[in-house]
Amino acid sequence: RDITERIQMQHEREQLLELVEFERKRLEDLVSGVSGVMWDQRGGRRPQSRVLTFMSAGVEHLIGFTREEIVAFDGGWISLIHPDDREATISAWQECVRKGTPWYREHSIMGVDGRYHAILAQGVPIRDDSGTIIRWAGINLDINRMKQTEQALREADRRKDEFLAT
Repeated sequence: RDITERIQMQHEREQLLELVEFERKRLEDLVSGVSGVMWDQRGGRRPQSRVLTFMSAGVEHLIGFTREEIVAFDGGWISLIHPDDREATISAWQECVRKGTPWYREHSIMGVDGRYHAILAQGVPIRDDSGTIIRWAGINLDINRMKQTEQALREADRRKDEFLAT
């Protein structure tokens, strides 16, 4: 009987491991299909408790740096934010963390090519059953094309106004 129980437990363990691997692969496929950078950060409101635990490979497509390179930067991802956006972005992030409210911010991040990319960063606090923030999860989307289209529309509107004024 003892050996039968062990064999049954081993079989159940193998089935659970297969299920975990299937779900891991499914999530990996889902994340890789997103055109942007998905991220997860452990920790709550105290800065020293927050640690980047996940960043999707989309970061390489978005700005050319690997996940490892971004984590290794002196100052992390913050050092890649355009200097004109940096203080306001840091302040807005700190305010979201302090209040525990969703994160929504447009800013520019430097790519490996030295050019800045317009980004829409969004994130939400993840809470435990007692309401304590235990993680933050979010996505950074490349909005360069949208910004270029907006600029082209403004330029076309300006030219139209000039034409009609003559």
